Amino acid sequence: TLQTNTLAMSKLKGFGFEVFGKVQGVYFRQYTCETAEKLGIVGWVANSKRGTVVGIAQGQENEIEKFKKWLKEEGSPLSKIEQTNIEKETDLEKLEFDKFTYMAAYV
Repeated sequence: TLQTNTLAMSKLKGFGFEVFGKVQGVYFRQYTCETAEKLGIVGWVANSKRGTVVGIAQGQENEIEKFKKWLKEEGSPLSKIEQTNIEKETDLEKLEFDKFTYMAAYV
């Protein structure tokens, strides 16, 4: 079917991210997790010791682009995003995680 072919042709992408601004103590990790799950994205998110939110995301190229936009422009309702750095963008043969998790520990 057309849908199967489209999925087969869709590229898997991955990237790391760091979000700056008012992003800790505002449920940013929880909302990031929920958004990733809705988009079928795997990876992780955590608070950093320097007050940012960091993580890794992997998934279908189209969904990855939506997720990047969410990390840059939307975030959780109480967050104030000042800057989002996207780094280490890569093409993937296969996903390296089986779900999206948020870590309680600081990284």
